[in-house]
Amino acid sequence: MFIGVMEGAALFILIGFALACAAIARACFSPRPDGTATRTALLWSAAFVAQVLGAIMVRDAIGAAAPLTWSATVLVAAGAGTLVLGRLWRERAMEREAMRMRLLVLQPDRDRLRDEELGCAPAHDGERSGGVEASAPAYDECGLTARCAWVARVFDLTRREEDVLVLLATGRTASEVASELVVSPNTVKTHIRNLYRKLGINRRGDLAERLGLER
Repeated sequence: MFIGVMEGAALFILIGFALACAAIARACFSPRPDGTATRTALLWSAAFVAQVLGAIMVRDAIGAAAPLTWSATVLVAAGAGTLVLGRLWRERAMEREAMRMRLLVLQPDRDRLRDEELGCAPAHDGERSGGVEASAPAYDECGLTARCAWVARVFDLTRREEDVLVLLATGRTASEVASELVVSPNTVKTHIRNLYRKLGINRRGDLAERLGLER
């Protein structure tokens, strides 16, 4: 019985070690590194250390069966913490990036106002083009694609989910998305459900907030 308990504790500790190594590898070598991956790696590393040190301490203080319970409890707690905190970290990272994008969008207007105050405002597009105004919207297609790419990194979207996100953000319907991607409507609906689940939204109107397009 003693050997079985210690082997069980060692198994849970080994699992914790493997998960910590996997999290560290993802943080170091992932093509989409972010703060969430780093924090997750730190969390699993701390859980592994807690498993080892705690198992030694509770064995001496409580008894031979305690390390098994301790190592299993720490492993479950670390897994639950990864799920809950991971989503919270991703949402906060997305909020910070959305704020940064809003500031970047507003910066040209601020520069123009500053130049007008100093009396050195450049000619308008309409003046340079012979009276035909050639202004572009603040949220052009390139900027929208960049926002979607950032959302894909933060929320760990697949490439196909990112494609669907771009098309939805540009106003396409589900049937139009299916036509452009040359897939069935049911496949698009599945991608949309997965997309909404990862972004933590329930309707299409929330996409603008996630992409930082609300003003």
